[in-house]
Amino acid sequence: MASPPIQTLYFVDGFDLVDYDRAFLKYNGYVQGFNQGSIISGNGGGNAIATFNSAFDPVGAQFSRIFGLVSTLGIHMDYQQFGGSSWGAYDWYTVTAGDGTVILKLHQRIDGLLDVIGPGGLIATTIVPLNLGKWNNLVILLAFGTSGSVSIFINGVQGFAVAAEPCNFGTDPPDRAQFFWDAGFGPPGIALDNYILYDGLANIGPCHVDSMLPISDSPATVWIPGATSPDVPSSQCWEMVNDSEGRFPGEGPDGDFTYVSAVATANQTFQMQRSPCYGVVLGVALNVCGRPLTGFSPQQFNFIAILSAGTQSVGTGILVSIGAISTTPQLADYQTVQACLPLSPATGQTWIDAEITNGNFGFGSIEVKQRITAFNIEKITSLTPQPFNCGGASYSY
Repeated sequence: MASPPIQTLYFVDGFDLVDYDRAFLKYNGYVQGFNQGSIISGNGGGNAIATFNSAFDPVGAQFSRIFGLVSTLGIHMDYQQFGGSSWGAYDWYTVTAGDGTVILKLHQRIDGLLDVIGPGGLIATTIVPLNLGKWNNLVILLAFGTSGSVSIFINGVQGFAVAAEPCNFGTDPPDRAQFFWDAGFGPPGIALDNYILYDGLANIGPCHVDSMLPISDSPATVWIPGATSPDVPSSQCWEMVNDSEGRFPGEGPDGDFTYVSAVATANQTFQMQRSPCYGVVLGVALNVCGRPLTGFSPQQFNFIAILSAGTQSVGTGILVSIGAISTTPQLADYQTVQACLPLSPATGQTWIDAEITNGNFGFGSIEVKQRITAFNIEKITSLTPQPFNCGGASYSY
């Protein structure tokens, strides 16, 4: 069997279910600074993030995701300049080491091209111009080290004059990547959608990220629903963790306003919204937004999937005290932890949509001093035309 396009998946963000002032919850290396932005319509449906103002801070907020030391990295995103009748000139994306050393930087040019910059300066400038005011699909493939290389694809076209530009990235391996807006008052700014970090062994673009919420406790309500006044707890857990942007102000996610509490050695799983079928599934991410109770950091939990192979633990999450990054007290210590699954844990093969629709997903207690306020699934679908399987005659699509 051919190797899957993604063998190791580090991070997924479709930006579909978050309010802008909660987007930082998913970024475990978030650097706080003045920033302003909004959630906007995404590329191909759903939502996207736009950030456009760091005028009152010399370094704006950085949406940084730490993924651990890697020797190769793939970056997939849909990107556009947000606002403005002409291209600006600004830095907006970096890959860095834990000590802050910048290993790769993207610089937007006023001619619509991108400068790709390494530790020693300019690596190369793209030869394919970006579309102003429109979404552009970017895939960047990186091999690090003193004999490293970088390839870039822009809207499916090789972005450099050669397939891969060599680069001495040094011996300091990266462990995080971040997007940001440091160019002062805006708009313009930048907008991102369908953001994926992976092993970079193949060009996966273009892709789309769909997000799915719980619709029922399945097979049963096990954990304890809770709420903070004026909210009141439901009798079912799914209604406490189906947080999304746009339903009610400040619900994406809402922290201590609605949550569930752990029960010892018990799983809480859900039936999810139908998984739309329109291409090969390249991976699935389970998202849990939670916090440890005060004085009980860290707290662990299991990610749970109930599929054809039965009940499986598909990952372990750890919740730690991170303090009050947001000015909203109900969000203090909350963070989003993700389990990334390129292949189905039941079959060891490519996910099919019927498997997601018909399965149950959730979390299980290892320790009980924790609250979980949001749970959802994100799924990566390839938009490259190719045969795909929705999952059998019993699945409606």
